[in-house]
Amino acid sequence: MAEYTEREISLVLSAALDIGESMLETGAEIHRVEDTVERICLAYGAERADVFSIISLIVATFRTKEGHHKTQSRRVYAAGTNLCNLEVMNALSRRICCETPPPEDLAGLIREAHEKQKEKRLAVLWRLLGGMMAVGAFVIFFGGTILDALIAAVIALPVQIVSQSDPRGFNMLAKTFISAFIAGVLAVLAVRLGIGQNADKIMIGTIMLLIPGLAFGASLRDMLCGDIMAGSLRLIQSMLLAIVIASGYALAILLPGTSFGISDAAAAPLLVVIAGVLGTVGFSITFRIRWRRLAFAAIGGLIASVVYVAVSHHGGDYFVANLVAAIAVTSYAEIMARLIKTPVTVLLIPGIVPLVPGGMLYYTMRYLVIGDTERFRDAGIGTALTGLGIAVGLMIVSLTAHVITGQISAGKKRQKK
Repeated sequence: MAEYTEREISLVLSAALDIGESMLETGAEIHRVEDTVERICLAYGAERADVFSIISLIVATFRTKEGHHKTQSRRVYAAGTNLCNLEVMNALSRRICCETPPPEDLAGLIREAHEKQKEKRLAVLWRLLGGMMAVGAFVIFFGGTILDALIAAVIALPVQIVSQSDPRGFNMLAKTFISAFIAGVLAVLAVRLGIGQNADKIMIGTIMLLIPGLAFGASLRDMLCGDIMAGSLRLIQSMLLAIVIASGYALAILLPGTSFGISDAAAAPLLVVIAGVLGTVGFSITFRIRWRRLAFAAIGGLIASVVYVAVSHHGGDYFVANLVAAIAVTSYAEIMARLIKTPVTVLLIPGIVPLVPGGMLYYTMRYLVIGDTERFRDAGIGTALTGLGIAVGLMIVSLTAHVITGQISAGKKRQKK
């Protein structure tokens, strides 16, 4: 193995943090970010690499065989879901570990990978259309009419524009509140004008664009896998976002003259499954998944929807239905990700979307606004049980997969010796 100068080690460490930062910005789990940075350092001769990451910071120390230490840190400001970029960065890190190109070339390789991922206007348009498709599908998923779905799809356009904008002085919480308020006001106006039929179903559909259900599940998964601090921060972040979303919609509902009931309509099981798949495809497009992965993501959404409907119709409560569905879709993602050589997150995030408790969050907020204490309590418990079921399902399969792959890796190492 080549010996590297102090300057070259700095370049390696900087490149590793660049890749880790990009992965963290695009939705990678904390363990993957830390593991990626560590592997790159070890590939370039580090005797030991100590990496610590939370959702907004990465710190890494490269220790040479001579006992010298080099430490760098990286503050991470942006956060989102870009599954294409996540897959590209993951592939690049694997290539770097296998080929160990000269340290001077690493920055160029990363820059080249980012250049290829720059979105064209057509790609941005596709993402907006994907969001509209997802919102419309989930209106049907939760029992709304075709007309409600069309109205919600139109409302999704300005909501996406606001939520994806980056004005100075507006952080994620502020943008989420404004997006929720706009969506709520437009849903109320649509019903007042006689265009829409069920304001609650329209709002639930648009909530799916904003709800942090995936972050909630990921936070519990991080904590149960040992990343206590990172998981706690993600949990706090997801809870704050849920409060902000509920506040934005509640303010819209409390506007003078706003009065509409709560529809108890539910879609037929087959329609729920179809809408779940279409919603998964729509969200996959907004998450910028690669086109060749789209079918695999859709299958994940199909599995989640079918299992959830089946368990629910056989007496399963919120926790059990979401637990079993989460186990099924996570197992699929873990197995398929290894077969097609992609990060598990690329298939898991879209697949878990049909289980996100958008409807339960809306009704929790709605019952609070109208002062129905009993129903507020029941809906709140249902929201918590839904999130917990998803998180526990993710954790069970993820830990099992981690143990199995660890045993396989250990076996390979023993064979080499």
